[in-house]
Amino acid sequence: AALEKILDAAQRAGEILDKFKDLSAPAERQVPKERIQLTDILEEAFELMEHQFKVNNVKVCKVKMEKVELEAHSTSLLQVFVNLAINSIHAMGDSGQIDYSVQVIGDYAEVRIRDYGPGIKPELLDKVMEPFFTTKGDNGTGLGLPICREIIEIEHRGEFQIRNHGVKGLEAVIRLPLKHKE
Repeated sequence: AALEKILDAAQRAGEILDKFKDLSAPAERQVPKERIQLTDILEEAFELMEHQFKVNNVKVCKVKMEKVELEAHSTSLLQVFVNLAINSIHAMGDSGQIDYSVQVIGDYAEVRIRDYGPGIKPELLDKVMEPFFTTKGDNGTGLGLPICREIIEIEHRGEFQIRNHGVKGLEAVIRLPLKHKE
């Protein structure tokens, strides 16, 4: 079982690397979608990040986890969730909490991921979505959020938003259409 997990993770890593190569021509790429349970992909992300959460003393809080089925590319969504978790861990430093919620709102499945870090300076909020812009100095590529946005908005025809939470931290709001739009 451990070997299977490693092989599966390696295959997914390969798919993710391919996606970096595809960034130059996203419109030419057709991604196969399948019916998935959104919470299953989140749980898979938690599993992949379990060690990082432990090491960084991060508490994962599942605020609301509605079962939602939709057409999606699971590896792409997994990449988004893992990427956002890594960003949150970096932002919070030695410890903190990440709140997750999944719910149906109208024709969309909405995923909210909120950390308890310092947030982002308001004047940088738009910039963090630009390729190669990073707030992490030499430790960042500046590709994380732009790739997340591309996966959600172009690949899945959804909405991807990053904003400072009213109380503390940063919140990512992901809206995925429940019905497949042509």
